Amino acid sequence: MQGQKRILRLQYVLYQTTGPQHGYSITLDSVQNGLEINTAFLNHLSVDPNANTPTAGGSVTFGQAIDALYSVGKEMQTGSFSCVGLLGGGLGGGVGRLSGLHGLVLESLMTVRLMLPNTTIITASKDENEDIFCAIRGAGFNFGYVLNATYRIYDQVPNGLHLNADFKFPISQVQSYYERLDTISKSLPKEPSILTLFNFDADLNETVITANAVYAGPEADGRAAVQFLLDQNPLWAIGVNRIDPDAYTTASGILAVPDNETAYPWRSLIAHALLEFKHSDANLDAVVDGYARRIRDVLVKTAGTARLNVYVSYSHGDETLEEVYGEQKLGRLAKLKQRIDPDGLFDAYHALPMAYP
Repeated sequence: MQGQKRILRLQYVLYQTTGPQHGYSITLDSVQNGLEINTAFLNHLSVDPNANTPTAGGSVTFGQAIDALYSVGKEMQTGSFSCVGLLGGGLGGGVGRLSGLHGLVLESLMTVRLMLPNTTIITASKDENEDIFCAIRGAGFNFGYVLNATYRIYDQVPNGLHLNADFKFPISQVQSYYERLDTISKSLPKEPSILTLFNFDADLNETVITANAVYAGPEADGRAAVQFLLDQNPLWAIGVNRIDPDAYTTASGILAVPDNETAYPWRSLIAHALLEFKHSDANLDAVVDGYARRIRDVLVKTAGTARLNVYVSYSHGDETLEEVYGEQKLGRLAKLKQRIDPDGLFDAYHALPMAYP
């Protein structure tokens, strides 16, 4: 890897290091005649249950971490899908089903071994290279490749059991569904997490609302927490629709961390919308993109924010820097980018500017 990196620096070749390879953004189109370095071999994972710390290689997935921690009675926040990389998914923030309890994935990050663009390998933590440690937690793909990282973990919820409940509602209930979600969010405890999907149901021949509720704790408590969904009379057991974020501050682990500790900019948000479309006809690309942008515009108008606030790992790639990284974070990040990666070797994915404004 050292030799490869020296060649890249001599030629100023843009490249991308990949592991589990779960991610998307049109910013990746910037890699033309570049080089991808597959780091799937960095998939080692060790857990010290007594110290409450696992150390993971750069290509360990959420699924690997979940299984390893569960086997020793521990847990940590992860993303919602097991195939995503722990480091790759976490460097942007790491939104998941246990965020109410433990915050973002990056909140558990204690120390990293980072290969910088000049091939130097450093350690970054709150006590060492603190400015880099702050920046990689929210914008980490701009400053190097994380070879491995050590995290903080937690004791499992009682018996390690979580309630999982699925609900399906007709699209005609969308107004009442979100009104109820808005109301219940003001008193929702830390343990539940609700994922809402809009999808076409071939059996019903109509678009439906699918809600997946997960509760970290006893079944009886979980059933009580999701009773409001049963009260909606589902057919069987997206984002922000102006849910007041201030009403949720006592329940969210994300808001427990001071904003200036990391580069993650959107701590006051309590929900994220991810628009995903699948089709096999490339001729429909422009139509689908236009439709998605219109939906995004509608969501922004009802989100209760001054502008589009998009979680970097969910972003399409056409957003402004301010909409992805937050205006309040960009000055500090740009100065560090200029110092650490002046040649822009790590510009393939949501590149930071060298100066701001």
